[in-house]
Amino acid sequence: MYGTIMHKENRKKENYHMIWDESQKVLMDYLKETEIAMNELLSQKQYGGNCKIQPNIDLGFPHDVIRLGGGFATGIYVWWNSNIPFIPIDICMNVCTVSFYKLENIEDNLFNEKTVEVLLERLQESSYIANFHRGNHFISFSEDISTNEKYLIIHSSAAEFETMYNGLYPVEDNLFFENTKIYNARNGRYIRYLAGEKAELFVRLAENLYIFNENRHDFIINSIFRKKERIEMVSHYHHYGMPSANEAIIGCHLLEHDSCSPLLTRPGENIFLLKYQDTLLQNFRTGNHFITPHGLGKQDVVEPEILLDIGNKELVLDGYKYKLQYGESLRKHSTLKLRDISIDDFMSKMKTVYDFSIVKEYKQLASYNKDGFIRWK
Repeated sequence: MYGTIMHKENRKKENYHMIWDESQKVLMDYLKETEIAMNELLSQKQYGGNCKIQPNIDLGFPHDVIRLGGGFATGIYVWWNSNIPFIPIDICMNVCTVSFYKLENIEDNLFNEKTVEVLLERLQESSYIANFHRGNHFISFSEDISTNEKYLIIHSSAAEFETMYNGLYPVEDNLFFENTKIYNARNGRYIRYLAGEKAELFVRLAENLYIFNENRHDFIINSIFRKKERIEMVSHYHHYGMPSANEAIIGCHLLEHDSCSPLLTRPGENIFLLKYQDTLLQNFRTGNHFITPHGLGKQDVVEPEILLDIGNKELVLDGYKYKLQYGESLRKHSTLKLRDISIDDFMSKMKTVYDFSIVKEYKQLASYNKDGFIRWK
């Protein structure tokens, strides 16, 4: 059985705002079908609820096939309510954080290949898992372009709660996967979910991960420099996680007015800290909060075609088949890449959505990521 989400004729009729590219229009259609399926499930008497999925300006393709197959993308806010605890498990929940550490009396050559090597050795002897080599995670030694003050910027997730038996990802044989239910909706889509006691436990673990990842990053920075007095100031910004029992942010920030969040760009390129007064568009607002982008997002360089082959448990993207199971990744999909847009053009789009200002801009001097240690200076 195939469930398609293209609906080209509907997209032509709808007056999309100029901020959306072709990949995002396809993904927005896909998210609408997810919303329909999830609302169909939640409308049942035992749940008595509903849901809303809001795309962000950096809406893009995720790496995890199970996330996309289960109905979700990156750069979205998901809200739901229910009479009993409920979790749509394919949000692939964890917490991901960008932490800024302002350093004092630091020389340019203090962060180097040896520094990284020693850090990774130390973490192997700890309960923390190093995952700076995965996805767009990194450790960056950076400089404020206005003041020349030095910062160490850490971007990583709580890998300790991802794929292990206590993990929040739907990985075969872990506790939550064993208790996952499946709802097959009328539109050919499916929702995998937890309900009741296991969903309540999931929420308790997820909500604790914000402070867990902050402490984790604090431990990592102290492991790098050993002496805490080198750290003058720290700020943590979460762009992935569960702010409450019935909402999830997946690659976006959830802010109140007059708040800051970082904007990540590309490896080696400048990183921005933006202050948002408010959003200018209602579609980006949720209650007293609004969502802001985490980065540029991943687009398809061709007009995407997404199909679900439920019978064979496959996701078909642009004709390429992927198994609907953990471990299948879109990372090497030939037509997916970081959004091809200049920072100036992206900032121009941002101005149509937000009232914001650039508080700080950081030049990356050196970093460690999936490509190893790189000195950018």
